[in-house]
Amino acid sequence: MELDLIELLSENSILLLFVTIGLGFVIGRIRIRGISAGSAAGVLIAGLWLGHEGLKIDPQFGTTGFYIFMYTVGLAAGPRFFGVIRQDGLKYLSLAALVSGAGFLLAYQFAVLFSFGPGISAGMLAGALTSTPTLAAASDALQHGIAHLPESLSLEQASENITVAYALTYGFGMAGLIIFVRIIPRIFRFNLQSEACKAAKEMRLVTPGKDSPTKHGAVLIEAHEVTKENLIGKSLKELDLGRGYYFTIARIKRDGQISQAEPSSTLQLGDRVTVISSVAGVSHVNELLGQRVQDVDMLDAQLDSAEIIITNERAIDESLENLNFTGQAGFWVTKVVRSQISMPIEPGTVLQRGDIITLWGLRPQIREIASNFGIIEAEVKETDLPTFAAGMAAGLFAGNFSIKLPRNNITLGPAGGLLLAGIVIGFLRSLYPTFGRVPEAARWVLRELGLLFFMAAVGLRAGEGIGKSFAVFGPQVILCGIVITIVPALAGFIFGRWVLKLNPAVLLGGICGAMTSTPALGMVNLEAKSEVPALGYAGTYAFANVFLTVAGSMMMRL
Repeated sequence: MELDLIELLSENSILLLFVTIGLGFVIGRIRIRGISAGSAAGVLIAGLWLGHEGLKIDPQFGTTGFYIFMYTVGLAAGPRFFGVIRQDGLKYLSLAALVSGAGFLLAYQFAVLFSFGPGISAGMLAGALTSTPTLAAASDALQHGIAHLPESLSLEQASENITVAYALTYGFGMAGLIIFVRIIPRIFRFNLQSEACKAAKEMRLVTPGKDSPTKHGAVLIEAHEVTKENLIGKSLKELDLGRGYYFTIARIKRDGQISQAEPSSTLQLGDRVTVISSVAGVSHVNELLGQRVQDVDMLDAQLDSAEIIITNERAIDESLENLNFTGQAGFWVTKVVRSQISMPIEPGTVLQRGDIITLWGLRPQIREIASNFGIIEAEVKETDLPTFAAGMAAGLFAGNFSIKLPRNNITLGPAGGLLLAGIVIGFLRSLYPTFGRVPEAARWVLRELGLLFFMAAVGLRAGEGIGKSFAVFGPQVILCGIVITIVPALAGFIFGRWVLKLNPAVLLGGICGAMTSTPALGMVNLEAKSEVPALGYAGTYAFANVFLTVAGSMMMRL
């Protein structure tokens, strides 16, 4: 019995879809000098290859995936998007706008200069700035008749132009930005590690070294006896023993009576305390408090952790230190995630709406903390599907409205409508935790799967003519893509450094966010030996996704 694999795939769209996605994951994980393409680019490459072999798929798969992807992008951006006026939000918004705008103008001018066909400019912009939402919005504008095309050009050819231009420019868009963030400190003569330390001091953050006790490790629970006379009569808040050492006093035993530790609690000689500590902090507990003891009463405690979504106004724009999250009494933070990026876990770190913090402490205290600052993520197990469906329907409905102008009509289109609906629902969810529930894990699956469905469909559709397209405009597009990657990044650095007065380490993180490049952020953090640049990345990333989505749709209308 012979099995014709190509024939089998051509007759089974579902099988072809998941073979493309699976193969794309393998391609995306191939690392060259420490750099990998990622799942989305890998699936696109797999799609182009299989499409070149004559395999095709129902475009409806890609359309459905695109809708889910754009809506979930909005959901993720919503909690922070309307908080722009707080702190440095306007700076990050203007930085994201400048980078997006510079890329947009360059891509448009290159298309005019070299007489590129419709769709190539949008593809160059998407690839050079590694922005999948731009690619999705441009493709959507084609499918819904929003794009301006000459009568001689078919939708299939225009779609192929977008995809091929994206594929040709994405490689340098990813690798080129990584190179840029490594050489920019040499060009402008500053030490990235020193600037990260400087920013950390200004923000009251601590930049831990390689052997610092602030490296977390496993969590332990121990009992210690207070033997240090310098602690007598002082409150835990005043002593602030756990700051920088990542341990906390949870309970105090005095004269046989056990009480829960509070920031106002004081210590006396002979007190026995329940200490929650990281492995790295154990030796410091002995040094600062006293020797470990065996006390069944003090060790009989239920240690627990929880992921809490920050939604309460009392926690927004407050530092971990001000919220007593730095080891003063009973609990401490081991992780802060913003826009899927880990933030520095230091006393000066300021929380924002939608942040997810991981707390360790005694079980009874966790729920009390959650009620004061937000909701426990683990308790949100079910997605509010009626609201999810209603939000998507509202976005598609809004995308059909248009504003009539003398020369043209302006419309959001499905991409803009879904993005806007997602932002609104995401923001309302941050205000009313019981509304529109979509757990982080569920949102990630929906976003990732929707994106990969879309990328697979796009690659399979464009693969047939990729050879011919590359021969016609390949080299010029690659060169233009290099310029579109470097110039906006350089303009963003100059603008951010001398106009916005941003710290260089934070600024480089912001540029990575404005160009939606997580691999480049990883390189900045590595070079800076700090997570401080992640603050800039989280500041621009949400805005960049919105701006670049709009840019992709607009490019197809010019």
